[in-house]
Amino acid sequence: MPEGAPRNDRSYIVVTRWPHGADRDECSQQLGRACGIEPFDAYAACDYGAPAVVRRASGSSIAVALSNLHSLGFEATSIAAAELPRRMPEDFIKRASPALGAPKPMFLLEFWGNREPIGLDARRIRLLVRGRVQETISKSTGPSSSATIQVLNQYPSNNVFSGDSDMLPARTKAYKMQQLLDIHLDDDSCLRCEARRFGFGDAAGPKTYTEVEKLDSLARMLGLGAPQALIDLEFNKRRCPMAVLTDLGAVATQNGDTHTAAAFSAYSAWAAALASRGILW
Repeated sequence: MPEGAPRNDRSYIVVTRWPHGADRDECSQQLGRACGIEPFDAYAACDYGAPAVVRRASGSSIAVALSNLHSLGFEATSIAAAELPRRMPEDFIKRASPALGAPKPMFLLEFWGNREPIGLDARRIRLLVRGRVQETISKSTGPSSSATIQVLNQYPSNNVFSGDSDMLPARTKAYKMQQLLDIHLDDDSCLRCEARRFGFGDAAGPKTYTEVEKLDSLARMLGLGAPQALIDLEFNKRRCPMAVLTDLGAVATQNGDTHTAAAFSAYSAWAAALASRGILW
């Protein structure tokens, strides 16, 4: 389970459709009354749009909140917080190729690490999630006079700065984009392709693809073999619920960045949980 995994006894109360004909003010008032949340939080949830996480709940309060919402015309469901870590990837695909001559659409997958290669029946694929994430790379460029730190005098009573300083290495930040594809299967497991660590087998096409082309081609190949699967390309446009990002430790504390690999994992797991319930995002 990821380090930031949420408490196992909690669930997210998710509104999937607002009451017909109600405006935002009416929805927020009814939502606050149904779920016992503050007016500001209720208004913010309505502003987010459906499906929206309106609160966390545990025990009998889950059924009470859902009953209240249904009686007021909301369509709502609950998603256990413990479900999301199970939908996050554990195995990373090294190479993929179609199983030529197979009686049904199948793909041969090789993995990084100790997992044995498998033949994947495309009918098991339920959802493909594609996204681009940003990595921050910090590099040291050696000592710099502009990066100094003044040292307080050893005698606190003087309360003055000494003339001594420690030289610190100057650091620069660079940003690198990474292409990812998550493959969610019918047993709630997830396989991931990282473009920079992924290649096609001999039968699957040229080896000179760019990272974008590699995952686009793989997603197209899998999609053709699994017409029942949903395809989500919206990670870089949609907002994953902040409660989910926070509970899974997927928000950088310093800058609130939600376009990291951790944020993609949270988004992908959330999209899979919704898709398994027939909820279109």
